[in-house]
Amino acid sequence: MSLAKALNNARQAGKGLQGLHLKYLEAYAEQASTPSLNDAVLFLDLLRQGRSTLHSKAPGTLKRYEAECLRHEGYIKFRSQFVEGHEFDQPSSTMLVRIYSNLRRMNLHSDAEKLWPRVYSFATAGPMPRVDLLRIWATCPPAELPKLDATLGKALGNADSLTSWQLLSALSRSGALPPRSATLKACLDHLWKMVKEFQANPEDIAKMLARLHLASKSEGAGIEPEILDKIKKELVATSPTLDVDSLCSLLPVIESSDETLWVFVRDQLLQKKRMPLQNSLDVLEFLNRVPGKKGAQKLRLFVEVNLEMKLSKAAQSDPSDVARISRHLHVVASSGKICQGLLNTAINMRKDLYPVVLWLLFMRTGEAGLAQKHPELLVKFDRVGEILESHGIPEGRMSMMEMLKSVRAMRQNQVKMPKCVEQIVQHFLRILQQAQEHVGGHLAAEASQEASGLGAAMGKPLLDNAGEDEAVQDESLEAQRLGAAAKKPPLDDAREGQPEETADEETADQGLEVQQDQDASDTKSDPSTVKRKDLLAEVQHLVLLLWAELEQQALENSELSAAARDVCEPERCKLDVRRIAECLVELSALETASILCEKLHATFLESLPALAGSELLELTAKVSFDVQAAAMAVQELDKRVMEDRLSVSDSADVDYLIQCASNLKRAARAERAGDVEVVQEQMIKVCKLLLEHMPEKPEKVQEVMSVVCAALADLGLEEPIFNSMLYKGLRVLARNPEPCDGMVELLFSLAGLHGGKLPFNMLAYAWVLATHCAAEVKSAESCAKLWALALAARHLSSKTAWTNLRLAPNAAALDRSVFPPKDSKLPAFGLEGNRQTQELQDHLRLALASALPAQLSEEQLQVPGTPFVVDFGFERLCLGIVVPRAAHKTSGNKLTGHARLMEATLKAMGWRVLWAWPDELAGLCQETPDDSVVAALRSAIEEGKSISAARRAAGVGQEVEQSAEPMEEASDSDG
Repeated sequence: MSLAKALNNARQAGKGLQGLHLKYLEAYAEQASTPSLNDAVLFLDLLRQGRSTLHSKAPGTLKRYEAECLRHEGYIKFRSQFVEGHEFDQPSSTMLVRIYSNLRRMNLHSDAEKLWPRVYSFATAGPMPRVDLLRIWATCPPAELPKLDATLGKALGNADSLTSWQLLSALSRSGALPPRSATLKACLDHLWKMVKEFQANPEDIAKMLARLHLASKSEGAGIEPEILDKIKKELVATSPTLDVDSLCSLLPVIESSDETLWVFVRDQLLQKKRMPLQNSLDVLEFLNRVPGKKGAQKLRLFVEVNLEMKLSKAAQSDPSDVARISRHLHVVASSGKICQGLLNTAINMRKDLYPVVLWLLFMRTGEAGLAQKHPELLVKFDRVGEILESHGIPEGRMSMMEMLKSVRAMRQNQVKMPKCVEQIVQHFLRILQQAQEHVGGHLAAEASQEASGLGAAMGKPLLDNAGEDEAVQDESLEAQRLGAAAKKPPLDDAREGQPEETADEETADQGLEVQQDQDASDTKSDPSTVKRKDLLAEVQHLVLLLWAELEQQALENSELSAAARDVCEPERCKLDVRRIAECLVELSALETASILCEKLHATFLESLPALAGSELLELTAKVSFDVQAAAMAVQELDKRVMEDRLSVSDSADVDYLIQCASNLKRAARAERAGDVEVVQEQMIKVCKLLLEHMPEKPEKVQEVMSVVCAALADLGLEEPIFNSMLYKGLRVLARNPEPCDGMVELLFSLAGLHGGKLPFNMLAYAWVLATHCAAEVKSAESCAKLWALALAARHLSSKTAWTNLRLAPNAAALDRSVFPPKDSKLPAFGLEGNRQTQELQDHLRLALASALPAQLSEEQLQVPGTPFVVDFGFERLCLGIVVPRAAHKTSGNKLTGHARLMEATLKAMGWRVLWAWPDELAGLCQETPDDSVVAALRSAIEEGKSISAARRAAGVGQEVEQSAEPMEEASDSDG
């Protein structure tokens, strides 16, 4: 019996049954002779169709499908005959290409790689049917695309016409095309011709436009924006009625200025009576990405109501819907009704689907912070927690990283699940023991069998993705195990909606989804790469992160604590420097982790000299929340600078330094006064590096200067050594001013850095930039900052300097800030409060009434003619009393640059600022206020002294020690 007949019999016998691919494999194994090429191609076609059936019904079985194929006698026989054998010695490009593309689509990449040299030879040796070229193009690895680009581009360019599906197939790899792609140019020419001659239907044009837009974002794509704009206009001009999928495919194409296309898409979406779930999520994703579009709120409401109605139908709840929304939770997190409907739907699902879908939802709600955004949902989280606790951790269905994220979600969702926590801890300890016994730090070739067993115990995602980011590891739990919940491929089948032509014209784009999986996992699935994974290091890393998370939740486990201490011992620690950095950031916030941090710091310090320059810069940014580790990294940077061994060569290196400066600024807020001095020293070195390696592009100059000025001003650091570098940056910005809120923030921070007293050479350029911003910037906050800058220039500069500034072009744009009308109230800086400041204000109010009974004060007074606000203002005395917020103070009782700007400006205008430091007025907060503090307050007001100086002058004790715990920036909001 021929193979074709045997395969047909197997198909008829197993129709509608699972495991049909096994019957095809058995049919091949029973063949006594080598099948014909046609039969071999038919065999792979049917085998791939069997895979597609499994994918549509239960994607979790794909891995098993691949393993069953590779182990089966039938496939082994096929491989020996057609992959490793000589059956392709006779020229047959079409058959070879079909076998190659089928192997790629089935994720059997190692066998496909063996055929690649022959496939590539056929493709470049001479004319090949266009459909075969497209098959190769759609399924070959991304690294091979540049080699094929010229060949396919020539074939498409020489064609008189192309069908829509051929264009869509050629554009299926638009995100990975080489610079100046010949294929892309040919596609663009054909598309423009089709648009002008009305040869393609609007749905296809919309999809091709989306793919061209994606390609245009690649560096060196060579696509003129004008061409895309013409296609957009032609599409809108024909006013076609598009389906929802086509409309949503246009969303990524809409830029902030594309009002015509936006109105076209918006109006049609609003007319749809029903919108599928994935399309609804796509629309919300777009509205979040491009806010402020006209009519966007109406469309958002329409989509959200559609989602609410879908989720309210509990009887029709689909676990795949829950999983899909969970993966896009950030786009619906602001809607309490949708989140409540999602949790209700999840709670009402079939019980046998809880372990994966509900755990996924639980993790994502924690990451999105729903418990904090919608406290009314806490009761729902308790119910979800009860269900998950009753089921426990699904054995073999979660990786260690996913378990760690689940524990984090327990804290974020305020749910206690002791049974699950204990299961996770025991799993971690068991895997750690196995890794120590069988891996020994590195996965040797001869230990691969043991390692595969260990990987299964750890959870497949960890072994496949060790060292990868968490987003990739999420995909293991979702796409591999959640079935229909997997996100729809961004590029759908190129021939969707097209009539069937012939078997040979089966588009290469059909295998795109499989190819996209391959593109993301080629390197991870390579056995030699997996063998080089430092598996023990990853296990130790996750054990430490789990211990830190449980410590945050006050869930002590003696076994895990002992394991964490053991991991940190230098002779046992296998962590690389990146993993150490991540652990230190988590551990540094825990008082109970000081011993572990001390040991890790020693290992961390030893590892720094071996790092390359870019690696060291990236690492410095990562550890900047840990003061000690950051000091070590910055010291290594400083050493290399002195030895001329550090090269900040590209924008990524500059970005690392920017991130480092931002993180150090936040770290200073959370540290004790003694540690802040260490942070300040590090900040100066990092800012010096940033300014010395400032890029030439104006937008990057603005970003660097904004970060440096804001960081130094926030820490109250005035470094004259930076003035020449800041002056150079201002000159670059003044050549091509770009008015925006970011520029205003830069100028305000620059003024704050100098306490309002800018050197004239810098003030002149800052004034030019401010005049451009005054005409363009409208936000209240930016207007207040421009006003503060103008007042500082007027009152803190010499008369000569001020006269010169008034003669500058466009100076009149700032007149309203310099000379505000008396009857107008311009924007002001608000004084946000917290419980601590509010309590001190309450006691201060009573104390002022006692100390100055004859004086009237106004609370939250905006000082006349300025944007500055004080807590208590005495206009008769020209006095303002301010309880310092985080924006006003650094370590101890030292003022930030912005506070010094306010103080100096008001002083020049005849007002005095009295800072009511909490430690100096602590006596007011007692049950019986301290009379000596009230007397000192009166003396400070009447005699123009600080409160501490007034207390010393009165001989009332010694000055209170500076508080070791300054007000936290994070608490500067009610609640």
